[in-house]
Amino acid sequence: GGRPGLGSYIGIVPSFLAIRLGLGMMTAPLYPSCAKMTSNWFPLQRHASVQGLIVAGTGLGSACSPLLFSWMINHRGWRMSFCLAGVATAALAVLWYLYVRDHPDEHPSIREKGHVLPGGSAAIQANKPASTPWRRLLTDRNLMLLTLAYGTLGYFEYMFFYWIYYYFGQIRRMGSSATAISTTVLFLGFMLMTPLGGWISDYLSKLYGSKTGRRL
Repeated sequence: GGRPGLGSYIGIVPSFLAIRLGLGMMTAPLYPSCAKMTSNWFPLQRHASVQGLIVAGTGLGSACSPLLFSWMINHRGWRMSFCLAGVATAALAVLWYLYVRDHPDEHPSIREKGHVLPGGSAAIQANKPASTPWRRLLTDRNLMLLTLAYGTLGYFEYMFFYWIYYYFGQIRRMGSSATAISTTVLFLGFMLMTPLGGWISDYLSKLYGSKTGRRL
């Protein structure tokens, strides 16, 4: 049996809520940061394709996790498996921090070749507001509609990312091997279709203009 740990101090349910809140706080900046990087590094006509590839990474990770974690749990136990996943994530974060830059002209390999883009980081930094315009953001119609769209998308994705493995294994009683394979196949479809959707979005925007193309 396992030790209750944090649950012995604040209770089991509050512990789960606290851990889940911590996970949410750490991962919440991911997609906004990726969108900002895409905006800084790529022309507008390619944004959907690039974002499709970024989101496909989520599908790839979700596809690998069931098979990888099933193997790791069988050999190392679930606690050690989660610790190893945390170490690997931290290592990737350090590599990203050391190598990636916010703007192309800040990256050494680009700067050395003289490929400094017009309106680079200096111009962007100069135009940054002193503080976040919260009132303008919270009353922006487009931003509120985008937030609503992401909320509905997030609700739907949440069931797949966090419950589909449980559903296959505990509700459908498919067995550990079949559960892992079925979950992997599901997310492989996710991985393949999101870049395709991004490419279609960019293609339609090129044909019909950004507003109509993105809506389609």
